[in-house]
Amino acid sequence: MYLVIPTLLNDAEQLQIKELLNTATFTSGKITATGAALKVKNNEQLDREAYHTKAINQVLEKALMTSPIFKESTQPKSILPFLISRYYPNMEYGWHVDSPLMAVDQYMIRVDLSITIFLNAASEYEGGELEIETPSGLKTFKLNVGDAVIYPTTQLHRVKPVTDGVRMVAVSWIQSMIKSTEQRDLLFQLKSLQELLNQQQQGSSLHLLSQQVYSNLLRMFTDL
Repeated sequence: MYLVIPTLLNDAEQLQIKELLNTATFTSGKITATGAALKVKNNEQLDREAYHTKAINQVLEKALMTSPIFKESTQPKSILPFLISRYYPNMEYGWHVDSPLMAVDQYMIRVDLSITIFLNAASEYEGGELEIETPSGLKTFKLNVGDAVIYPTTQLHRVKPVTDGVRMVAVSWIQSMIKSTEQRDLLFQLKSLQELLNQQQQGSSLHLLSQQVYSNLLRMFTDL
């Protein structure tokens, strides 16, 4: 699943984050890199424990938890705190695969999905595309401020070199209650169908059947 959520952050949330970023202090992104990523990661990040990081995370977490699309598409069990990253010209994050298990403050999760939220306008920088290697070829994402993209953590991916301007993003990782990508995608498709029937045939036998099937599959697939 590669899902774009347009305007995950509303105008007020975008402004609040922008004001926090304007007064934040960044350090080397290599601090949080491990293994092979140390050789290919070249960016800057906010310290996880900094006030600005925690304040931005509060805004982002609220946006996620009020987004039906996010909740239905990911079925989140756990979400790690966001890393806030900045890329200047000639900075990049080369091809890599994220760790299958991640921990913050001794809290370990299995990583099923990754999310990138774009914190400044695409017109403010050149290059810096998120590029993901998929079975059907390369997928490239360069979205506008407030937009988000969710993708399987299992895929090789990179951030292409920024050639001009500054790229600002927030990235995090999700453990889903539904471990299987195929099952998770099926539930999301069925939920979308259920919502359509709710609009067009509310209370009909077909609508009620879709609710029953969705509920039973969710019960069958869920790993708590």
